[in-house]
Amino acid sequence: MSTETSDCQYILDLLPAYLNSTVEAKLVRRVREHLAACQNCQEELAAWEMIQEATRLGVAALPGPSGALLEGVWARLDMPAPQTATRRQLALRWLLHSGHVLRAQTPLVRKGIWLTSAATIAVLLFGCISAFLTPGTNVAEVVFAFFAPLVAGNSVLTIYQPEADPRLELALSAPTSSRMVLLSRLALILGYDLAVSLAATALLTLIFGGNFWAAGALWFGPMLLVTALSMLLSLVLGTLAALTGALSLALAHLLAQGSLESAWRVAAAPLNSLWQTNPLVIVLALALLALSLIYAPRQERIASD
Repeated sequence: MSTETSDCQYILDLLPAYLNSTVEAKLVRRVREHLAACQNCQEELAAWEMIQEATRLGVAALPGPSGALLEGVWARLDMPAPQTATRRQLALRWLLHSGHVLRAQTPLVRKGIWLTSAATIAVLLFGCISAFLTPGTNVAEVVFAFFAPLVAGNSVLTIYQPEADPRLELALSAPTSSRMVLLSRLALILGYDLAVSLAATALLTLIFGGNFWAAGALWFGPMLLVTALSMLLSLVLGTLAALTGALSLALAHLLAQGSLESAWRVAAAPLNSLWQTNPLVIVLALALLALSLIYAPRQERIASD
């Protein structure tokens, strides 16, 4: 009666590969010599042979796939790859998504912000009174051009401050990026301020005469710059710093325009050039807005830490 040798376990591990003829050639002879002398391994090999035969019979009894199924698989494999969306399609999708976000954000913006229109109308009345008291001058348009940017800058101070606007938490919980939320809110408020200011400018030019586009140019560039500066400073330093920055820029404009000593006017002259509508001011405003959009997600993470 044969006894189990020391390398039985090693041979037992090789039996499945030996039965399937996948064992290395140099080991085939060793397995055969061991099987010739080991009854236990012979019985294990016989058990593996029975399993192999049962598996073969079971597979043979299964029905094969129909010809229609195979043809369908090959047809799907031969189908051309789906075409990627063109730039025009991507732009259209982005515009549609932006429209949905704007519509969703409109009721979430604090209703008090929309009252900036009342402040703009108050500035318009003040300008009209000044123009009436000083006939022959263009005081109405000048006064309006000074206050309209400040009104717009003040209206964006808290549109992305969770502590000042509890509805912002609801907006940020939606499956939309924080940058898109900020951009949509900024577009709503700034667009609203621009529309009100344009209407007021049209009324001023209708009452007192003058060129509508020239009057609009007095405040359009400063409004963009003050809004962008206020937005960025409110995100980085808070609302008080943003309000101080906007008022400092306006004060520099007054110092350069007023009848002060020449030294003050020379010092304020560089900042006064920012209170105009020109390519430099518009580019600077767009750069500040871009920084605000970049910083917004970081500001959200800092607040959550």
